Amino acid sequence: MSFDLVVCSHLLFTWADVLDEEWHLAALREMVRVARREVRVFPLVGQGTGDDVPFLAALMSRLGVDGYTTDVRTVPYVFQRGAAEMLVVGRG
Repeated sequence: MSFDLVVCSHLLFTWADVLDEEWHLAALREMVRVARREVRVFPLVGQGTGDDVPFLAALMSRLGVDGYTTDVRTVPYVFQRGAAEMLVVGRG
């Protein structure tokens, strides 16, 4: 089974203080596996704190090594403090 677009909201990165980089990488790889076009993840900050995710850049680099494209895009909405961007992962 596959989908044109896979969307993840308020799970990945939101719980980066509990779920580590390896967990996030495995989750993103699985989402990209079933996405024909791209994966979108929002928000890119910690739950409640609005803190940046310390391993986001490393994770994007690792996905690039896997052959995926990654892009952080500004969104026109803010649902929590500091959450104004989403990650887009596509097939290379």
